[in-house]
Amino acid sequence: ALDGLLSSISHSPIGQNSPPPQGSERSRRRSEQLEAVLRLGREILTVYPLEVLFPLAVRLIHETFGYFHVAILTVDSRQQRLLFRCAAGGYADRFPSDYHPPLGYGLIGLAAQTGQTILSNDVQHDSRYAACSTMDTGSELDIPLKVGDRLLGVLDLQDPRPNAFDPDDIPVLEFLADQVALAIENARLYEAEQRRTRQLSAVMLIAQAVNSSLDPATVLQRALERTLEMVGRPSGCIYLYDREHHRFILQAHHGLPPDYLDAVRSLPWPFPTLQSLLQAGIEPMLTRVLHRYVPEWEEAQRRYRIQILSTVLHVREQVVGLLNIADGPVDEELVSLMEAVANQVAVAVQNALLHHQVRRSEARYRQLVERANDAIVVFDAEGRWIICNERAAAMVGRSREELYRLPVTALLPPESIWPMLRFAARLRRQGRAEGLEIEVLHADGHRIAVEVSGAAMDDGTYEVIARDISEQRALERLREELVHMVVHDLRSPVGTLRNSLALLQDALEGRLPQGDSQQLLEIAHRATGRMASMISTLLDIHRLESGDAFLAKQPTDISALIQDAMEQMAFLAHRKGVQVHTQLPPRSLVFWVDPDLLTRVVVNLLDNAIKFTPRHGEVTVMVEEQPGGVVVRVRDNGPGIPAIYHHRIFDKFARLRTSEQEAIPGSGLGLAFCKLAVEAHDGQIWVESQPGEGATFSFFLPGERLENHRPSGLAPSDLAA
Repeated sequence: ALDGLLSSISHSPIGQNSPPPQGSERSRRRSEQLEAVLRLGREILTVYPLEVLFPLAVRLIHETFGYFHVAILTVDSRQQRLLFRCAAGGYADRFPSDYHPPLGYGLIGLAAQTGQTILSNDVQHDSRYAACSTMDTGSELDIPLKVGDRLLGVLDLQDPRPNAFDPDDIPVLEFLADQVALAIENARLYEAEQRRTRQLSAVMLIAQAVNSSLDPATVLQRALERTLEMVGRPSGCIYLYDREHHRFILQAHHGLPPDYLDAVRSLPWPFPTLQSLLQAGIEPMLTRVLHRYVPEWEEAQRRYRIQILSTVLHVREQVVGLLNIADGPVDEELVSLMEAVANQVAVAVQNALLHHQVRRSEARYRQLVERANDAIVVFDAEGRWIICNERAAAMVGRSREELYRLPVTALLPPESIWPMLRFAARLRRQGRAEGLEIEVLHADGHRIAVEVSGAAMDDGTYEVIARDISEQRALERLREELVHMVVHDLRSPVGTLRNSLALLQDALEGRLPQGDSQQLLEIAHRATGRMASMISTLLDIHRLESGDAFLAKQPTDISALIQDAMEQMAFLAHRKGVQVHTQLPPRSLVFWVDPDLLTRVVVNLLDNAIKFTPRHGEVTVMVEEQPGGVVVRVRDNGPGIPAIYHHRIFDKFARLRTSEQEAIPGSGLGLAFCKLAVEAHDGQIWVESQPGEGATFSFFLPGERLENHRPSGLAPSDLAA
């Protein structure tokens, strides 16, 4: 390429200050000029700051080649225009310093737009020429400055004389322009690297300021002062954005008048996101217009003659704060530096906001803990106290300071220590534990019954809540005493009444009107039977709860047990017109159970199902063998049971609080008995129901089906009959 260039320029004069040389003189002159181009290129390629490069390049070109006027313009790609950088020669003082022609305007703009060299030796008769009143140009040559296909600017040569430029000059000048373009690119890369270094230094300094303290106010004040030092501004301030109230709250300031600060400590803010700010046509970086959207801010600016540049701080498109610095010149260097600083300060502001939120959450948590009616304590993994509320201290009659010095076991009687250790192990293993009832020791020696629940926290500690259930225990004891009274004080007279009614029935046969006396006696007999059943149920519940009940287990055919229960309830079902169906397995299912106890379970479930099934409805009893046991289900098409009652319905004296269920009499003991009887067999009982869709009560009995045992109750042939 260089050989071709030498050949092309060996016959081409450069400059118009002397007549073209002839013969060997011409060749010598061309060699000297080429050497001058290469020497000029070497000299400008070692210059990096653009503010030094531009004047050096135009001066060397002017002095070396004797052109009347030399200028360099660079491309502003964002604005699609050229920016005048520097000039040398006859028009240097007359060339407008603010000359920024758009691409395509005049010969210079045309060269930039097309990327081609433009030569006009008679500009006054060239329609492409854009005249300048301060210059009397006759000829103009504009050569694009390019690196590869990328346009950097234009090298502009002008002369007051027409025909001042020889077209043969163009190849060597284009080679010269390439040298200038390469020098500009090197200088830009150098400045970009220097700018990046300054940005990293700024980020490091801000990071040091941010990480030097945990106090948000100190962090923001130091970040502001570092920022002002780096950008060379005397004053500024930082705001945090209060998202709940849509206001900027002043957090740090430097160099601003106190009266002004008082006027702008809290400012309303209408743009909560970066997107809303951009939609309003506001640039978030170094803007002078933000105060116009806040009347009190604008008034303070006017009154105290404060001029500022504002940068909206944001993290993930959300506004988090505002950084203001004193107004002044804005250049690329400041913008670049502020971008780096703003990102770091935004992180500091976000951390301050998070710190504030955490402190507020902690305050609320402590307030809730202190106001709680239950004892709340937090332990670490070694069992040391971390938090203890006032209720916990009052419950055991000690001060908090005293509790912090005691191990947890010091508050437990011997029989509560092992259950508490198992509770702690379950808490560590499962993350949650509840339902532990133990006793704790009061400072005066008496014991307090508590129900304990706990949860593992994210920070490795454990929160434990202890509820005083002393009153609940007292109520349970009272209820047990009531049951004991009912059983022992009513059982005997009710038995006497039943015997007397039986004797009276025998004595009156034939002497009273048969229909009336017989009906009355049957009603009395059934009523006393229900009373005796209720008392027996209460007694059985008490025995099952206390663990004193004896299970008379024997091989029992579950299908026969179901049939026996259905026969006992046949009269009630017939009187109400309810059809009772069964779905029994084809073969006998013999299990080791207490047949009398489980028959009463099925009777109770059938009694409930028939009572709550509408007239002419259906009840279905199902038996299904499952791996590890057998399941019995009783399904009705009654009103159903709301989900909130699915567990409570098995408690003693529990009744549903709906108008339909309250209208049906009952003691609230049947299902409690069923639950205890099934659990005495190590089984489970549950209900599945939705309001309006009936209910299915099921219980599961664990065990293996017995082979080659004769079951109690009816044989399969009896069922067939």
